[in-house]
Order: sequence, then structure tokens, then C-alpha cells
Amino acid sequence: MPRFVFIDTEATGLDHRRHELTEVAWIVRFEDGVEETRQFFPEHTLDGAEPAALELTHYHDRIGPRPRTPATVWLRQLLADAAGGHLVGAVPDFDAHHLELMCHKLGLVPSWDHHLIDVGTLALPLIADQPEGPRSLAKTCRALGVPHDDNLAHGALYDAQQAMRAFDAVWDRLAKLRADGAPLPDAVPRTGGNGNGPRVDLVEVTDRNWRDVADVAPRSHQQQFVFPSAARYLLLADRSEWHSLGIVFEGHVVGHVMYATEAMDDPADDVDWIGGLVIDRRHQGRGFGSAAARALLDRLVDREVRLTVHPDNHTAQRMWRSLDFHPTDERDDEEVVWVRPAPGPDDGDGAA
Repeated sequence: MPRFVFIDTEATGLDHRRHELTEVAWIVRFEDGVEETRQFFPEHTLDGAEPAALELTHYHDRIGPRPRTPATVWLRQLLADAAGGHLVGAVPDFDAHHLELMCHKLGLVPSWDHHLIDVGTLALPLIADQPEGPRSLAKTCRALGVPHDDNLAHGALYDAQQAMRAFDAVWDRLAKLRADGAPLPDAVPRTGGNGNGPRVDLVEVTDRNWRDVADVAPRSHQQQFVFPSAARYLLLADRSEWHSLGIVFEGHVVGHVMYATEAMDDPADDVDWIGGLVIDRRHQGRGFGSAAARALLDRLVDREVRLTVHPDNHTAQRMWRSLDFHPTDERDDEEVVWVRPAPGPDDGDGAA
């Protein structure tokens, strides 16, 4: 059996360039099956820390009072434990990126195998009935029958332990299926704020979070469709009728969206516009775009809603079509205007 390192990190925010690690924990399962548990609270400052990140991790109760360990100690221990092994976790590339940067600062070389294992992805064939993006660690655990305590979540040690339990649950279930020759178990429906994906919150852009919203950036190939960073949208909103919102998941900013109302001669004919929907490149593929669109549409229930989509942006076209939008013959420069009609008199309470 290869070596596995079930790992999780907590930090003062999501930006690897600005934010610092506050807790690192892992369970190393050596080739002979022996396990060792490690937990460290790295030396760090709170310079530029996201208040939401500190609240999510219960920083002042769980982390702040703990003695801090220099990276020369905890990182060398990790490199020894992880030598040739696979990092396993929930979105382990986030953790690995932080760790690689720490190695670079100290002139060290990462010792783990470059193949990372995301337990959310690993579990999908056993819990989903069709292709979908990975679920959160909590939802993955519950779908696998692994108890999950929300009060302990977002502590690095607990999340590393939960990743290990989910990993083991997948392989235990597969072993039983192979032994019994049984079919796959029934799929577990994915649940979210409205049953259609992760629950996100749309928040006002404030003095506390504007930098995190401004740092939202798409993947390079998407920059032909949207601005290269949300900072441009914030500037536009500051000088126009557009209203910017941050997209937040579990306390972290993951994207940006904006809306505006176009006033007509008859107020009953006013039109709402949606624009600037960008999910940060680090958080794409998890359903945040659709979830944010639904959350915003829940606010815009009384009027016709319009937006523009580039003809080559097929991903956006599929998403907006699934939300009852359709293309028109109108264009705004190179982009096609899409519309969701205002609710008719037979639509009950006016919800789309």
C-alpha cells in the first residue's frame, strides 16, 4: 500500500500571495498501516487577514491562544512524513499550493507525489447519479454515511480526520461491493440552498472585503469574455448605476456579480440587467456560478431580466439557458442579449 497523508490547512484568507497559514494538521498512514497524527500552529501574523476567515475557523478561540511553531520545524516534519506519499484532502490543491510556497521560501523541495487525491472527487461515482462537481467535505461525508460535526468543521485536524474517514468509507464500500458482486448503491441527491448546488451568499462590497472581491480573477482563456479581474467591475460600479456583490461560500469570497435596473417610461416596464458574473479560477467547477445566478434571480423576481453572452462562451450559454433565459436578435457590441421574460399574470406570486 502506498503512503497517504490526510491533510488540511487553515489560513487567514484564500489568497496564497497575501494570507498566511494558521493551522496545519495531517495524519500520515505509512506503508505498513501505522498512523501518526500531527498538528501545528505555524508562526504567522494577522496582516491583511479576512475577518470572515478568522470567524469561520474560530481563530480567536481555537488558534490564537495556541503556541506557534516555526516553519523550519513543522514543514521539515511534513516533508519527512510525506516523502513519496499522496496528499489526500478536501480540495488538496489549495493546501499543496500553500505548502509549496513555504518550501520555496525555505529553499526546500516538496517531497510528496504530484498526484493529489480529492476525497470529494473520489466519492462521486458512489454518491451521484450523473456527472457533477465535487461536493463540500460535509456533504461528501454525510452522503457516505460518515457523521460530520459542523461545530468542529474548519479546524485543520478535524477536517483532515474527516477526509481520512471519507477516503476509507469509499474504499470500504467498494470492497464490499466487489465481495458481494452487488450493484452500486442508490445515488444520494445533492442538496444546497435550493436543492440545486452549493449555498452561496451575495454580500455587499465593504471596506473589509473589497480587496478579496477585487482579487477575483477568471482563468486566462476566459478573459476574452470577462474582465481579467473583478477590480474593473468594482470601478465600473463606482461610476455607474451597476451594483456589485461579492459571492461568498462558507465565509470565503469566491466570486463577483453585479446588477442594474434600466428605467423605462412606464416603471412597470423597467428591466433588470445582470453582468460581471465571475467565479475565481481557484473555485471553478463547484457550481458556484449557477448558485450565485439563482441567488441573484431570487431577488429579481418582478421584472424582465437581461444579460449579454459572448457567442463563443458556450459554458455560460448552457448555464443561462438552464435558468430560463433565451437569446434574442439584439447585440451589445460582440455579445448577444439574452432575456428571461417578466412573470406573467398566471405565475402566482411572481417568482420565476
